[in-house]
Amino acid sequence: MYFIFDVIENSTYTKKYFIYLIYLSIYSKSGFAHGDLKPENILISNDGIKIIDFALCTKIAQQDRKCIGTHQYLPPECRAKQNIDVIKSDLFLAGVVLFIMYIGCPPFQCTDSEDTLYSMIKAGEKDKFWGFFERRRPDKFFSQDFKTLIEGLLEFDPNKRMGHEQIKKNFWFQQNVDEEAVIQFITQKGQ
Repeated sequence: MYFIFDVIENSTYTKKYFIYLIYLSIYSKSGFAHGDLKPENILISNDGIKIIDFALCTKIAQQDRKCIGTHQYLPPECRAKQNIDVIKSDLFLAGVVLFIMYIGCPPFQCTDSEDTLYSMIKAGEKDKFWGFFERRRPDKFFSQDFKTLIEGLLEFDPNKRMGHEQIKKNFWFQQNVDEEAVIQFITQKGQ
C-alpha cells in the first residue's frame, strides 16, 4: 500500500484520485454511502479506482443511523455516539484520505480530545495544525485553497462540514479538472 501512496503523492495524481472519490459519491447510482472509506479500501490501477469493502455501507435515504468503522478514521460525531448524516460522514472520510494521499501520513490518530492534532482542528488552531505538517513535510506546498478544503472536510461539526457543492467551488479542487471527462470515466466504469 505504501508504494501506491508514494506514487500518488504528486499533487496532480492526488487531485485526480480525490476527484474520482468525490464524484463517485456524488453520482453514485447505488444510493448508498460507503461508511468506511480509508486507504485500505481504495484500489488504484491504470483503469482508475475501485472502492472495496462495503460491509458498513448504508442507504443514503437512511440518514439517521449510528456509525461504526475503523477507529482511526471515524468522524467525531461517531465518537459522540450520535445519529449521523451518512453523506457528511463519507465526506469527512474522503478528507482524511485526501490528506493521506497528499501528505503521506494521516492528519491525526483519531478524532477524540486525547489526540493533539485533532484537538487543534476542533479548537480552530489552524496555523498550529498546518505548522506541524509544514515542519514535518518541508518538501510539500500547502496552498490556502488546499488548507481550506481539508479544514472544511475535517470540520468537527457535521452541519458546518463542507458539502459537495462547496467542494466543487474550491479552487484547489477546480484546477485542471475536466469535470465532463471525470463524470464520463466514472459512468463508463460503473456500467
